[in-house]
Amino acid sequence: MDAVEASVALLGAYVAGIVAALTGIGGGVIMVPLFSMVVGLPLRVAGALSLLAIVANATISSTRYMRRGLVDDARAPLYSVGVVLGGVAGGVASEYVNERLLALVFSALLFYTSMRLVGFVGGHGSGREAPPSLARSLSIGGLGGVVAGLLGIGGGAVMVPLMINLEGMPLRRVIATSSFLTAVAASAALSARLTQLSGLWYAPIVAVAASAGSYTGSNLMPRLPRRILALILAVVLSAVGVRMALNALGAWP
Repeated sequence: MDAVEASVALLGAYVAGIVAALTGIGGGVIMVPLFSMVVGLPLRVAGALSLLAIVANATISSTRYMRRGLVDDARAPLYSVGVVLGGVAGGVASEYVNERLLALVFSALLFYTSMRLVGFVGGHGSGREAPPSLARSLSIGGLGGVVAGLLGIGGGAVMVPLMINLEGMPLRRVIATSSFLTAVAASAALSARLTQLSGLWYAPIVAVAASAGSYTGSNLMPRLPRRILALILAVVLSAVGVRMALNALGAWP
């Protein structure tokens, strides 16, 4: 890796860390294309490096949000259990489910959520919050794990629209709780892919850059107006939805 490529990777990880902290979505939608198409890493290595950066930035942001009382302490552990169980179920179901159709359906949900966040449909965002429910939280986490496992996308991109549309949680709590879930899910995924980073000497530096970005973003998130946060999240969800739809249609590698 030459100096230019290294600079691009570090800057991209820093920006992705900011975006992840502001949205609760790990940043893979930025880092995987950047590391593979711009930096020139093989796709599997780019994915593993992205996971390392996501673990770093999600751990920083979720820890800071927990200290501020923004993470939903009642739901987050239940979501985590559901996500893990759902991920296993998703792996088993992958042989029987039409993944392209599921991707198109979920991309539509992402676009719908984006329109809700900016007020085009259903008002401005979350609506009335549902009371905590053991069964509902486990079910939502399980559904998130299944979809994430089947489609190979980050848990945050799945859980954020589910928490908004099915739980009606306040936006800042959605972002903070998703950051916590992302840290859990990405850590589990990274444990199986660490060997793909063997010999990648700059991987720890990328993780530090992502952590710095997450620190910046987690300082900004509680201070930004809700409408600005909603707009940023809507843009990111739309970007994930576009990528998912293109992938389902065979137009994205």
